[in-house]
Amino acid sequence: MIILIQFIIKSQLLIISTNGQGYEIIKNNEFNFKKFLQIKTDSKLLSRLLKGPQFAHWNNAEIGSHLMFKRNPNIYERGLFYCLNFFHN
Repeated sequence: MIILIQFIIKSQLLIISTNGQGYEIIKNNEFNFKKFLQIKTDSKLLSRLLKGPQFAHWNNAEIGSHLMFKRNPNIYERGLFYCLNFFHN
């Protein structure tokens, strides 16, 4: 499975692999994966989320409906969301 973070302002996707293969930024029309979790967010919020919890926290952004999710297959993977809470620099 991969995590896609889509920037709302730009039509780019940040692709983060969940198996340690790193990340990649691609254009929206180059997307062709079958298993994914897509998170749409504003680029300013993404910047704050990646800076760490003193600026913004993934859980608060999710509760405040600032993140939009799309899953394929539509299965909630709890471990993936636990990992997102600690995903920052």
